[in-house]
Amino acid sequence: MRSTAPPAAVASPPSSDDGTPTVLGIDGPADLTDLGITLLKQLTERSQSSADVVLVIEDLDAILDAVPLRRAFHFLHVLTALVRINGVTAYYHYDDIAAQTLETISVLFDDEPPHR
Repeated sequence: MRSTAPPAAVASPPSSDDGTPTVLGIDGPADLTDLGITLLKQLTERSQSSADVVLVIEDLDAILDAVPLRRAFHFLHVLTALVRINGVTAYYHYDDIAAQTLETISVLFDDEPPHR
């Protein structure tokens, strides 16, 4: 899925001379409030730099398994809007999502999600 580190981490543009991105994490994928706040702060701050910003959700399954679909959909809806507003490139990866769940969330993304 394209509309973008483990499900609870933010990778920023390289912050050092060696080109290593910064990764920020939270307690777990069920803590969508902290994840959302972390993403909001980091993506807004980093999108104001001249560097390209890429967000990667490596395991969308973890989020979808941790919370009810309605809550996950709301979170992803807000996240994809945040990504678009800040001009960030985002990639969402998953392993095994039920067809009905995939159909429900696919309306949020530009491209159909690829399998890992």
